[in-house]
Amino acid sequence: EREPMIAQTLTPEELGKRLKLARTSTGFTQDTAASEMKLARTTLTAIESGQRKVKPDELIAFAKLYQTSVSRLVSAEAVHVDLAARFRRVDELSE
Repeated sequence: EREPMIAQTLTPEELGKRLKLARTSTGFTQDTAASEMKLARTTLTAIESGQRKVKPDELIAFAKLYQTSVSRLVSAEAVHVDLAARFRRVDELSE
């Protein structure tokens, strides 16, 4: 059984990058995502840049909004596999 302790090992910057990737891959702008989350856009920017930590209830809400799971946002291996797949798709589209 895996423990959800990995979330505590992620830096706010790394989690912010993952949240930004999840947001952009679902097509949300910062304005739209912030509005849906009932946050100021400046707060979302601070979260995505790692300047503000994500609260546990916010992490759950981000996962729902971006149609993913908290595990996928915080799990190192899932995100890295996911990133590789996304980048291939982007390359295929640009060819």
